[in-house]
Amino acid sequence: MAGSSLLRRFEEGRDYPEPELNEILKRHHPDCATLRREFIASKLMTRERGVYRRTSVEVAP
Repeated sequence: MAGSSLLRRFEEGRDYPEPELNEILKRHHPDCATLRREFIASKLMTRERGVYRRTSVEVAP
């Protein structure tokens, strides 16, 4: 997955409010909404009330 190297930039268990997550994602790709959706669909992040959190799913090197 192309996003796996990007996902490593996020700490497991740390909360990322959506504006902060967007700011980080936009440094790497202009379409942060698609990246967020992909992380959620792949169960690499969870979202609750606009706060994102990286899951403990293993990320391929």
